[in-house]
Amino acid sequence: MQPFPDLGATVRVSPNGGREPLWAPDGDRLYYRSADGGKVFAVDVLDRDPLRFGPQKLLFEGPFVSGVWWGRKWDVHPDGDRFLMLRAEQLETREGIHVIVNWFDELERTVPIGD
Repeated sequence: MQPFPDLGATVRVSPNGGREPLWAPDGDRLYYRSADGGKVFAVDVLDRDPLRFGPQKLLFEGPFVSGVWWGRKWDVHPDGDRFLMLRAEQLETREGIHVIVNWFDELERTVPIGD
């Protein structure tokens, strides 16, 4: 992390990196996700000048959708105690693909257009 707009020293927040950071509503804590998006960590702001953070704390983990390419896929509630996450679904294995041909003819037959 680095101060803005007056760029100062870079401060390491996480020992293993992270992504999709979110500030707590009160600004006293920073939340972030692990590289695979499955774990959520928090670090407390210990001091603001110079900026210092406490050790990371694992808050929870699970099969959550990651938002690296399409924006953030999670948020923290204004109370700072609850989170909104998108859970990744397990995909079923399909045995085959069904192709429907002449579907337009079937549509015209079942839903006729008035004359």
